Amino acid sequence: KGAKDPVVISLTGIYHNLLRKWADA
Repeated sequence: KGAKDPVVISLTGIYHNLLRKWADA
């Protein structure tokens, strides 16, 4: 169980994408 978990990586990626959309909005 670590930060290298593919699920965690994908979730963090989606999270950052949402932050960028909100920041640009």
